[in-house]
Amino acid sequence: MLTAKVPYPDMEWTHALLKIGRGIPQKILNTLSEDARYFIAKCVQANQKDRPSAAQLLEHPFVKRPLQH
Repeated sequence: MLTAKVPYPDMEWTHALLKIGRGIPQKILNTLSEDARYFIAKCVQANQKDRPSAAQLLEHPFVKRPLQH
């Protein structure tokens, strides 16, 4: 949603799904802010124990920061 592009745009959806299931995340673009990249990296951790809870994510600076228009 941040990039307005689907993950793995050059792959068939079945191959993309396999990568996601194996915990191989797509590269996070450097054009995003550091807070956004860190937030996304935390959200896409394959191991559930490595992912923050929803409550923890709501406290992340990326979510707390006011929207810029």
